[in-house]
Amino acid sequence: SARVSSGPWLSLSFEYKDLALDTEVPWSLPLQGESGWNVKAFRSSAFGRIVTMTGVWLLETLRLAPKGALGTLKMLEKGASGLVRGEQTGIFTPMLFFIARKPL
Repeated sequence: SARVSSGPWLSLSFEYKDLALDTEVPWSLPLQGESGWNVKAFRSSAFGRIVTMTGVWLLETLRLAPKGALGTLKMLEKGASGLVRGEQTGIFTPMLFFIARKPL
């Protein structure tokens, strides 16, 4: 809970809660390398990411995928890694809920 005041004309109070803390399963699990042998685990595993990168590279080389597809994939992979690290260190959550109230 926080209160912001900027003179007599603006005064807000905020309530916030990280809803991700209420779950047993971390929200970043689909982005992490899961264990197991199924399709969901394969796509996020290190080996699955290598296969995907190789496949996109091949499609781009054969001009079946547009130029820049591999660069886009690399950017998305870097973003996924950053999101997982942010969740693990507690500096990022996509599930922050807050209410702002202006006093009457």
